[in-house]
Amino acid sequence: MRTFASLLVFAFALAPGFASAAEEEDHAAHHPPPAASSEKAPASEHDHGEAAIDPLQQGMQRIEDLMHQIRNTDDVGQKRTLLAEHLQAMRDQMLLVRTAGRPEKAAAKATEQKEGGMGMMKSGGMMEKHKKVEQRLDMLERLLQQSMEREAVEESLDER
Repeated sequence: MRTFASLLVFAFALAPGFASAAEEEDHAAHHPPPAASSEKAPASEHDHGEAAIDPLQQGMQRIEDLMHQIRNTDDVGQKRTLLAEHLQAMRDQMLLVRTAGRPEKAAAKATEQKEGGMGMMKSGGMMEKHKKVEQRLDMLERLLQQSMEREAVEESLDER
């Protein structure tokens, strides 16, 4: 029952993030189309290439790495320390999920107003939003899995 209650609280805590994800505008809308020439863009230009690291993915990887360390240690004191670090990492991740995309949302609304309300219909905006929502759902699923694994570890520590 404790697991269900904590998962329910966790899911409701992240629910506001879904609302903002569903309303986000296509990020590429404020970028100019790529030039036909083979010249490289200037370094000062706003770039989100493949080299950029997504903080959400980076945070999730840290959480999963911590859980791996928790599972692989036999020292109770070390487990408790890692569990505290894992909990803080999960809290940080939830904050990131809730706030992801908010600056782009305001810029997207301004762009849509300038374009006469057709912002989402241009350049595949709806599909991009769908993709982002799917990514957030995957992130939430992984966070819930981490929460369940964490609770199992805590219960095994309490039995000792």
